[in-house]
Amino acid sequence: MDLFLSSPFGGHESPYLRPFMDAYAAMAEGLEAESLWYFNGREREFYSNLLIFAKQMPIPVEVMWEPLPVLGNTDAIRKNNAVALAHSRAFHELRKRNEEAYVFVHESDVLVPVGGIQRLKEDLDAHPGLGAISAAVPDPRGGDPPQVGTMAWRIRPKHDGAYTVPGDGPVVSYYLPELGEGVEIVDAVPFGALMTRLSAFQEVPLATTMFPGMGVDQEWSVNSLYQNHMPVAIDWSVRCGHIRDWYGKYDDLRLHTTTAAPREVGIA
Repeated sequence: MDLFLSSPFGGHESPYLRPFMDAYAAMAEGLEAESLWYFNGREREFYSNLLIFAKQMPIPVEVMWEPLPVLGNTDAIRKNNAVALAHSRAFHELRKRNEEAYVFVHESDVLVPVGGIQRLKEDLDAHPGLGAISAAVPDPRGGDPPQVGTMAWRIRPKHDGAYTVPGDGPVVSYYLPELGEGVEIVDAVPFGALMTRLSAFQEVPLATTMFPGMGVDQEWSVNSLYQNHMPVAIDWSVRCGHIRDWYGKYDDLRLHTTTAAPREVGIA
């Protein structure tokens, strides 16, 4: 197998697990791929639900459960470490099977359009110098009401060595202007809908402590470029959904997009 799908779960996804799984099944239809769902929460019922959904998928799905009670979302550092550990464990398992395979890193609240994975894999084949390529994932920004834009970031260092000196990290801002289509190199992308190669993740270790203003995905993006000369990019035409608690109700953020980026879902 040369394509794996890797998705970490924490157990908090129960309120929107059904629409996520419906989108997952549609996304995976027709793929020649295998999927690994890694769950590090503590709830046996949630694990049982994952097993039920796994049997309904059009591709083979393995569910790994490793309860880690010391982790959680109590603060930014713990959340960052939990995410880093989940991805590290999943990638360790996948490397045993094929170190040269492609892997689609997929977070448990992102809805990928039909054909999105195929498009991102084609992008990576067409641009072999990239470390990874991301779909366009919407995310809320500041404001009242919040603006909704795309998770792609500019990273501006405050000084030389800002990427290696904890406590004085870079300045992070959203990537503007946002485009409607095309592949564009950016400074950092999320792990929400990311196509990469297992070998790239092996070369760029995941950080376990977060610089101020940066998550594990942003830091990996920066290290991919500055340590391994592998920039990351975004395909603006692969428009994903993103389920978020929007004023007390879990909604797809595509319903609330406020930037100039296109609202429709599809592959350009």
